Amino acid sequence: MMLQNNYPTAPRTKALRDTIVRTSDSRILEIYRETLSIRQAHLITAGYFNAVSTHINAGLAAPQFNDSDVVTTLCIKYMYFVRNKIAHAERTDSGFVFLRGSAEESEILWLTPMLEALIVDLVNFSDTF
Repeated sequence: MMLQNNYPTAPRTKALRDTIVRTSDSRILEIYRETLSIRQAHLITAGYFNAVSTHINAGLAAPQFNDSDVVTTLCIKYMYFVRNKIAHAERTDSGFVFLRGSAEESEILWLTPMLEALIVDLVNFSDTF
């Protein structure tokens, strides 16, 4: 679903390719491999499918962990996707409130500690500039 939302049209295919090729974490590459069929037609048409598939397969053949890829994917890409779904009322109840124990609340509670840690790191690092 995130690939459909973040890369909705053929003109966004280069951005999808760039996102995948920048990723080295095998956990994230596995997720891309499992969901790549969602945008496979766009990737083939743009001539990016072979490069993306080769990158994914190479990354999975020699697994490595890159926590910054996980943070980037979850806190920047996925949390932005979740925020848009909630803010634009695509995944909320009819009263536009978070219900205790709802899927939306659970998702936000799961992602929040990672986002908080990222923000603290960014603030602490910002004084070096």
